[in-house]
Amino acid sequence: MSCENNFTQWNNSRLVFHYVFLPYIQRELDTFRERFNLSKPRANRNKALPRGRPDDIFHNPETFGSKDFSVSEW
Repeated sequence: MSCENNFTQWNNSRLVFHYVFLPYIQRELDTFRERFNLSKPRANRNKALPRGRPDDIFHNPETFGSKDFSVSEW
């Protein structure tokens, strides 16, 4: 019975971890993504990619001399 009890205890600990820490980790990742996509990177003359904020490039590719290749829903 001890193996079954250990498994149950481990499973409960895992569920608590998911319940407590995964929302926190997701919030931190969302904050990082927003901060990264809304900040303008440093200028780099050796880069052949468009210059500007990633969020602006994603939403308005024509402004940066690119085409919109996103897939739209029907």
